[in-house]
Amino acid sequence: MEARWPRLLLAVLIALPLGVFAWRVTSEPMPSAEPLRRPWVNQLWITAGDWPVTGGEPEWDGRVLAEFSGRSTRLAQAYAPALDPAVNAAALFTGLWPLTSGVLKRGDKVDPNKWNIAKAARAAGMRLCAFSQVVMANEIGLYAFDVVVETKALDIDELIDAVSKEWQGHPETPSFMWVHLSEAGDGAANVARLLEGLMAAGLDDARRVETLIAVVGLSTRVTDPPGNPILNDARFRVPVVMALPGDLAAGREGVASASLIDLPWAVIEVTKWPQPVPALDARPSIIPAMQGAYMPEWCLMLGPDNHILRRETKRYVAPGLPPALLPTVSVCEPIGTSFSRTEDPAAVSAGRIEYRNLIESLLKLK
Repeated sequence: MEARWPRLLLAVLIALPLGVFAWRVTSEPMPSAEPLRRPWVNQLWITAGDWPVTGGEPEWDGRVLAEFSGRSTRLAQAYAPALDPAVNAAALFTGLWPLTSGVLKRGDKVDPNKWNIAKAARAAGMRLCAFSQVVMANEIGLYAFDVVVETKALDIDELIDAVSKEWQGHPETPSFMWVHLSEAGDGAANVARLLEGLMAAGLDDARRVETLIAVVGLSTRVTDPPGNPILNDARFRVPVVMALPGDLAAGREGVASASLIDLPWAVIEVTKWPQPVPALDARPSIIPAMQGAYMPEWCLMLGPDNHILRRETKRYVAPGLPPALLPTVSVCEPIGTSFSRTEDPAAVSAGRIEYRNLIESLLKLK
């Protein structure tokens, strides 16, 4: 009996650390698992200039566009920051207002040292291709593309063929495709024809990976009778429609104001890219707005002689480039389809202060 005590004591001493270890392993919270990442998300950007706008709404007609809208999310109140499609392309790719990026006119180049979505796509290991009916990528200094074909000689069938061959020729590499049409066509017929051809070529199902498809207008052609050129921000109203099954609700429409500069962050979020930390002007996440949530954001638009700050219920108009001389700012509120200009001194004074604060906030002025 006495001989068994040393053996029992030894067994307890051996088992005690194991029991403590087992208790610690099972009682302490386990670190949360990393969310599963999809292998990649291909991206197809279709942009178009000269998009017809009637009654303040970008035209979007026909069976093909209706079917695409049915599986997409649309921003109904999207605005381009300028009238030149090259300036707007720079804003779309950089997430910066033109005054911040320095691309204020055709021929200005994006800063090669600053972030843009094409550089981010290349860093993510994607193969980048640009096909355009006008010189665009090289015009604004987007040099991250592996393949660039930009010529007026490209008709829509040739665009479809070029994109399809490039897409199918590199099945093991994620693709970032940018296709630009010089004109959207009446009712966006050229866009519909391009979309139909690319879908027939299998760009959204040729590989067992997901594909983000974005259709964006870069400039407009207002078909309404000329109105007040100072207040007519229909010139800046552009279509923005995005589809990514499983991540963007199909058939939804967001009515909050948004700018083309907001799209890079939306793409980074919805495709689950590792988020960079660039100094963007883009507001974090317009995805809720695309799904119908109200987001009271201001949009800045630069005209040839003035600029406009706009949201759903108010707009400010000032001459030249911001920040403008404050005494000349008009304060206007939309009422139905007309606009009233306030003459109340207190409202005008408060409006000038709000305008200045907005400009400083949007452009990050000191």
